Amino acid sequence: MSPKPTSLRAVRERLAGLFLRRRLLARPVTVIADDCWAGRLYSDLRLPCRSPFIGMGVRTDEYLNLLEHIREPGVLDVLDTSTHAERGYPILHTRHAAMHGLHYGSLAEFRQRFERRVKTIAWDNLRFKIDLGKHACGPAEVAHWNALRLPDSVAIHPVTPALVARPPHRALPMPRWQIEGDQQFLLSARRFDVLEWLNHGRLRNSLIYQIAQFLLLDRQLNQRVREFIAPASASIPSTPRPQAPGS
Repeated sequence: MSPKPTSLRAVRERLAGLFLRRRLLARPVTVIADDCWAGRLYSDLRLPCRSPFIGMGVRTDEYLNLLEHIREPGVLDVLDTSTHAERGYPILHTRHAAMHGLHYGSLAEFRQRFERRVKTIAWDNLRFKIDLGKHACGPAEVAHWNALRLPDSVAIHPVTPALVARPPHRALPMPRWQIEGDQQFLLSARRFDVLEWLNHGRLRNSLIYQIAQFLLLDRQLNQRVREFIAPASASIPSTPRPQAPGS
């Protein structure tokens, strides 16, 4: 009996796994993020999740206060709980910030997973991500982020005159910025070498990473190929079809 043919998708997944195993250092890393960006990172890079900041969001001002005190004992202890008045999702209240469980079906599920993941944080190997384009983020929040001077961090932001004129600390400008964290990860992973950042905290890019990211890691490869082909096909003049009599 002949073996079943291996699909192109399966080959791509296998090569992606091999590439990631060769590139990523074999040590745990915790990504602290203000939205679903971290969850998409762990999923797309096939990494064990070592962060409680998954499937949730935090107001920018509260998130900055949390980052300022992130190494305090008990900083992520749940002190109270509530439910969003309009949207009905669960909220966990910690000392400095409220964690909005946007993608959790119940308070019990959110709290159980959050507290379990807090225990897995790799405190000696943290990475910090912030999005400075969110609705509640203004000059005061940008100034607060700059004052923190967090190493091993990345500040994603839309290309606006104010942020381009005075780039934030560890800035990553995004011409195609959008607010959803999981989609933002897909876009930002094309702009810098996420693997180098996880390994060493450095914001760099390279041709090798860009090729591997396009061919192996990008979860929207088909869409990217269509986007790549569309401008080229649009530039080719079409041959007019002969018209039928009387048209």
